[in-house]
Amino acid sequence: MKTTKNLIFISVVTMAFIIFCIQAVYNIYTQQKESFLLKETLLINSAVKEAKTFDYLIGEVSQSARVLALLIGNDEKLQPIIYDEFIRDNISKETIAFGMGYWFEPYYVDKDIKYYGPYIYKDYDDQLVRTIEYSNEMYDYLNQDWYRNSFQSDKLVVYSTPFYDEYLDTVFLTAAVKIINNGQQVGVVSIDITSREVDEYLRKMSEKNNATTFILTEDGYFWGEGGGVEFDFQDNIMESGNDEYIKLATALKKSDNAGAVRLDRHIFVWSNIGDTGLRLTMGYPIANIMYPIYKRSFLYFIYFLFAMIIFIFLLNVILVRRIERPLVNIINQNLSEDPNATINIKLFRNKISDFDSMIQLIQGLLSERQQHIYELQKGYIVTVRSLSSAIEAKDKYTKGHCENVTKFSIETAKILGVPNEDLNVLEYAALLHDVGKIGVPSSILNKPSMLTDKEFDIIRSHPMIGYEILKDIDFLKRSALIVLQHHERFDGKGYPRGIEKDELDLLTRIITVTDAYDAMTSARPYRTNPLSHEEAIKILTECSGTQFDPQVVDAFIRVMNKNIR
Repeated sequence: MKTTKNLIFISVVTMAFIIFCIQAVYNIYTQQKESFLLKETLLINSAVKEAKTFDYLIGEVSQSARVLALLIGNDEKLQPIIYDEFIRDNISKETIAFGMGYWFEPYYVDKDIKYYGPYIYKDYDDQLVRTIEYSNEMYDYLNQDWYRNSFQSDKLVVYSTPFYDEYLDTVFLTAAVKIINNGQQVGVVSIDITSREVDEYLRKMSEKNNATTFILTEDGYFWGEGGGVEFDFQDNIMESGNDEYIKLATALKKSDNAGAVRLDRHIFVWSNIGDTGLRLTMGYPIANIMYPIYKRSFLYFIYFLFAMIIFIFLLNVILVRRIERPLVNIINQNLSEDPNATINIKLFRNKISDFDSMIQLIQGLLSERQQHIYELQKGYIVTVRSLSSAIEAKDKYTKGHCENVTKFSIETAKILGVPNEDLNVLEYAALLHDVGKIGVPSSILNKPSMLTDKEFDIIRSHPMIGYEILKDIDFLKRSALIVLQHHERFDGKGYPRGIEKDELDLLTRIITVTDAYDAMTSARPYRTNPLSHEEAIKILTECSGTQFDPQVVDAFIRVMNKNIR
């Protein structure tokens, strides 16, 4: 008897331990992955915010140059003393401006002198110094990039590629603004920011965010401090000899705006600084990012061990009370009634029948529990559909959109062999993929004309809003992550995080295709005449491998061909 009980006990405990271990490892992996993705998104948002702040400071500086250009352009007498006073006032106020000057085309102001280029700047004691008036022979400003690009560009403000000045031993970023007089460009106002002003700003940003912060040009030149080494745009990231920086440069080439890359020792995030052609880049040690995530995983593992110990204890109690004791009682009762018999077969059968009844009772309870779970799931779906209806009530052009996406997604998933347990996750995610639009003003959602950049940024925020709404609901955790990803692209050029291919959940890749198809074949504020089925399928096929997963596109086309027949 003891041997049988021990065998049952060991078998059940072993099976339970294996199941618990698999579940624990899966949960820890999923938790770490989701935590890291969320942390990465937060870091990207931080970089975007810091880049916008820095762009705002640069914009404030260039605004002074724009005002000066207007002042000169509207002054028929061209009175330099007025401009000098303006420059002095503005350079004194601007914290990151180094100097400002105004430069005219030769012969325009004075045919005999053939120059005009005064410049006022701050010296190392923050005292304002007015240089001599440069002739174009003394300082060939006519061939400077910032001067020539201002004449050639349609933009009002043109930013130079940062360049190193050997005379002042510093790096300049120049904002150049056209001087328009009587409808003709007659010169340029320039205002400069130097590494002297920016380095301190970047250092404070590094301290605040506990990160290595620097600026990169489109050509890969550094400005600021990277890995404890100061760079001044004489150094190129591809020639740094640092494997991580070289990998970073490779990742940056694939990104149009904000993004992130996880390397051996650091995670780097970046964002464009307006239209300056510069990128603010921040590097965080992986250890600092992963420590709190690993800490939570360790606590989860301790919780798992504690739960396992309690389970084994309770299992032992159940075995003793429900199996060992009844069988011992049967044997003892038989032996007391018939000492010569080993077991009274009839009595034993009756007891076994009682035991079977107990098993049937347990099965009935399990069946009721399963039914209860089913009812709960139905309730979840009703709740989810209510949220979906709330989305469509806000955006009048998406009536039935979520239901269509859900239907197409489920059918496509079945062709791809998605497990049944994932179909509920897909259904929730498809119904709720646009739930974040609840946080977008209706005036923007239903605007028939072209959106401004600011309005488009608001629209682009809806995946993150949706994720924040759903992430803390237990049965929607994975669906929330899919909602966050549903505007990512297979080639990594989507938003909000710019991740690609296998980094994207397969369920996300399915919704991306079905969402795009239904959007193209439905009326929208910006397109009252929807595309035909054939036109939409053609676009999906053309974008297969770039915007969309080719495997999903093929499966979706099979679904649509079957439905059309």
